[in-house]
Amino acid sequence: MRLIYLTSKSYPASTADHIYILQLARGFFHVLREDFLLVVAGNRSEPVRSSHQDGQTSDHTTASDDFRNLPVYRVGWRYGRFRTIFYFFWLPYFIISHKHAGHSTVFFSNDPNLLLVLIFWRIVFYYRIVSDWHMLFNDWRDRFIMQKSDQLITTSQKLKNAMIQTSGIREETTCVAYGGINLALYQPLDQSAARTLLRLPQDKYIVAYIGFFKTLGMEKGVGTMIEALPLLPENILMLFVGGSDREITEYQKFADARHVGNRCIFIGKKKPTELPPYEQAADLLSIPYPDLPHFRDYGFPMKVYEYMASRRPIVYSKLELVEEVIGDCAFGFIPGSMQDFARAVQEAASHPDQAKAYAESAYAKVQNYTWNRKAEQIADFITSSSR
Repeated sequence: MRLIYLTSKSYPASTADHIYILQLARGFFHVLREDFLLVVAGNRSEPVRSSHQDGQTSDHTTASDDFRNLPVYRVGWRYGRFRTIFYFFWLPYFIISHKHAGHSTVFFSNDPNLLLVLIFWRIVFYYRIVSDWHMLFNDWRDRFIMQKSDQLITTSQKLKNAMIQTSGIREETTCVAYGGINLALYQPLDQSAARTLLRLPQDKYIVAYIGFFKTLGMEKGVGTMIEALPLLPENILMLFVGGSDREITEYQKFADARHVGNRCIFIGKKKPTELPPYEQAADLLSIPYPDLPHFRDYGFPMKVYEYMASRRPIVYSKLELVEEVIGDCAFGFIPGSMQDFARAVQEAASHPDQAKAYAESAYAKVQNYTWNRKAEQIADFITSSSR
């Protein structure tokens, strides 16, 4: 099997989707080696040499360090507009020029437009299609792409159930693959040392939210955390890391209006490699998502795995997606309820032994949710059906 990860994303970029694709690609390459290729948009400019197990090398291209040690092919189209049209005419050329004797080609993608292109050209060329699902589009594409895919991958059992109900596909054609996380980023770091490094107070109980403050224009529960502060003891602070300048200004005003601005620390966006110390500096890590369709049905937060890797206890809004993974090793609260959030925080703060036990249990579980493990699970699922 030769797996080709097809995306119209261009790099460098740092959205959650860009990071997901890049990290999963690295996992696939770790598992499949020369039987894997990542295809991205962009100029074909700088050659990169990727070694094969047989000692041969092949030319791929990249314009950044994002693709270091990855076999990558840039399609040569750098414009955002008309990208799908370009891929439509480019794909036959790519298929013909990248045929590998003795290999069955599998295209893997989470881009609905590219999946439609792949479905069209399969009337001419033979290959298998594996679609990767993070959400439903609630239009005709859902049912059509699902039914035309040979296999489907998804991030949660809840989403898998919705997909089966929507399309009537057989359950055995769909695999739930949890993860992933790069555990190498989470070397043990003493909380006091982390706070010294980040210049955070040593004598406060810090509840932290790490990530984008909003997604698709929707709030992610930062306001709920701030509104809960008047209900909590004075020694409890809130740390928010990952907002834009505009969002930080907005939420600082929001906190000031509730007379808790001095108990909030706002920090801008950081690179993924810079986040672990902030997570390890916290007493409690928060996933405060509201009970809205995106978060309730689709938006499995990657920060779940990051938090689990940090060995810090977690407080989370009780949405089914999140509970699939941490329902037995974290403190839950009613989504959107500042009163119940405050209760859950106080429960964690007043039961340090339970909090520590939860954190250690979560850390043990996350060992199975690495990017390499996720890629291995998907690859095994794909190859098992072709035997």
